[in-house]
Amino acid sequence: MKYLCLAVLAFTFFSSLLFAEEKTTHNWNQWNTPKETGPARSNLKLGLGLLHYQAFGTSNYAIDGEFEYFVTDIFGLAGETAIPVSSEVANGKVYPFLLGGNVHILPRNSFDIFVGGKGGFTNIKPVTFETEWAPTIEMHAGLA
Repeated sequence: MKYLCLAVLAFTFFSSLLFAEEKTTHNWNQWNTPKETGPARSNLKLGLGLLHYQAFGTSNYAIDGEFEYFVTDIFGLAGETAIPVSSEVANGKVYPFLLGGNVHILPRNSFDIFVGGKGGFTNIKPVTFETEWAPTIEMHAGLA
């Protein structure tokens, strides 16, 4: 039995040496996967920030949340909403709900240059009037 186990081990070892194919790597890592230094297809990018806007004659602030899902390496589906947090808002509050897209000029790059736009509705809640929904359009360009 001992010799049979040694024979199987020796056969396995030598056959792997004889029939092994040398895999060449043409990419940056040993798994031979494409290099991804920046956002790429199927990535989800989330952002949280402070938004400053003028409304009702006062300067207001809101916590802004954004997402972008990369449908391809170049095009991303983006959305945004904000919650007012400013203590100066005495005449009303503004709640934007936007959906749109971005086109990334340099796909899968560390320097993410993009242009895009969003459209949607903004819920305007003035103190003295009824709540209303107003159409909103936003165009932007940036470097991330």
